[in-house]
Amino acid sequence: MLSDIIIYPAYYIGIFVGLFYLFMIIKNRKKLRSRPIKEFPFVSVVIPVYNKESVIKHTVNSVLNLDYPKDKIEIICINDGSTDESLRILKEYKNIRIIDKKNEGKSIALNQGIKFAKGKFIMCLDADTIVQRDLLKKCLSYFNDKEVNIVIPTLKPYKPKNLLEKIQLVEYSIASFTRKITSFNSGLTAAPGCSIFRAEFLKKSKGFEQNNITEDFEMALRAQSKNVKISMALDTVAYTNVPKKFKDLYRQRIRWCYGNLYNLKKYKRLFNKKYGDLGVFFLPLILISISLGILGITLAIIDISTTLIQKIHFLSLINFDYKINLTSLSIINFIIDLRIILGLVAFSIAITIFNIAKKYTNIKEVSLFTYLSYVFIYSMLLIGFWIISAFYFIAGKQPKW
Repeated sequence: MLSDIIIYPAYYIGIFVGLFYLFMIIKNRKKLRSRPIKEFPFVSVVIPVYNKESVIKHTVNSVLNLDYPKDKIEIICINDGSTDESLRILKEYKNIRIIDKKNEGKSIALNQGIKFAKGKFIMCLDADTIVQRDLLKKCLSYFNDKEVNIVIPTLKPYKPKNLLEKIQLVEYSIASFTRKITSFNSGLTAAPGCSIFRAEFLKKSKGFEQNNITEDFEMALRAQSKNVKISMALDTVAYTNVPKKFKDLYRQRIRWCYGNLYNLKKYKRLFNKKYGDLGVFFLPLILISISLGILGITLAIIDISTTLIQKIHFLSLINFDYKINLTSLSIINFIIDLRIILGLVAFSIAITIFNIAKKYTNIKEVSLFTYLSYVFIYSMLLIGFWIISAFYFIAGKQPKW
């Protein structure tokens, strides 16, 4: 079968990567938890706001409720030309700074807030993201390493209810856990909706790139291009609102996938052994995974279509007079099929890593059915999103928000 050309390499790579992750978990098991801090530096929290009337109050309140000295935090909210009630809601707070400006996009809004930030550290927080009370204390502990300039927490969907949201909970938790593992090898390339920066680094870098639809990924790659260290606090959480409907998920993921391809091309110089494991393993792994997924789906469709046409043609020759002979079905042949064996091994490693991730990211809402839906259905959707995004990228057409 044509698809075997992709299936076997995919299995071997998946098993190798899975075993590598398990090895890194065992090797760094004492580093999976954060250490407490003894000093409390001044922190600026920068929140860009555009039409977030339904969630902005929850976000600001979560920052105000952080377990951190109140005189050591300033909150800067940038109203980016909202047309709803966001600005009115922000004005209800007397202890935050509000910058009201015309709509120019998230990156420009963030940079405006960064310009006025007085803190030694700056937390850039999406307006629909709620932080756990211990987040600041745990994240700041990683800055004891002078080489660390960016720290991110675990990111989780906020109160997932329907199946699509719960599947994304699986996705986010696995992503957070693997980010923690890659951080041990200086391979972390994420600075998502809640990230804490050394102010000196962020301002020296002139903030986020304007008109980049995945400005967080660009920032992470830019940091890596300067050999700046990124760390992760696995045991504290920022909760974000995720798409509840397929239409919203589709638009979000097309945008993310396109932005990732755009930034990987922009920072293609990182695919170099001088950037260590990032350049020779983690970044190539992203492209290899995308390529294998796209080719695998394409060849599988060709195989299935060809087989189906052949079967229909055969049945037509015998006037569709076909009887199933159960004795011809060999269970033993099925079991000893190398593809089945490798698939079971890969699946066993994957579910082991997921169970460890559940423990360390404190997931309780996920059933086996949800996990299997993620593995066998949702993952196919993600590959489809990559295929569509690749067409956008090749055509040079940027997807809309």
